[in-house]
Amino acid sequence: MLYRDLATGLPQINEDWINANFTPPEDRSDVQKETLSLSDDLVAELQAADTILIAFPIYNFGIPAALKAWIDLVARVRVTFQYTETGPVGLLKDKRVILTVASGGTEVGATNDFATAHL
Repeated sequence: MLYRDLATGLPQINEDWINANFTPPEDRSDVQKETLSLSDDLVAELQAADTILIAFPIYNFGIPAALKAWIDLVARVRVTFQYTETGPVGLLKDKRVILTVASGGTEVGATNDFATAHL
């Protein structure tokens, strides 16, 4: 079992990350490979997992910035999802995902709950 605490923070994607991500893998420089190394590790964790538990609070009606950063790092076209004529389709199959939500004032599913719909 692997435990990853996002409260310690994750880097935000930036122009260097985007350029590296959209460079074909066989054409990536060593610097680009290093830029994507954390993202590659996070994706590998998801690929290896049977069950994924995501526990998060609702902050200001949405998800915490660290969780958004994790999503940005693992949402990789042609790796974890692909575009089709009918929209994006996930490539990580047969995964059980459990969401655990804590909220002090935003009811899950309410019109001002932007967190659970996001996930």
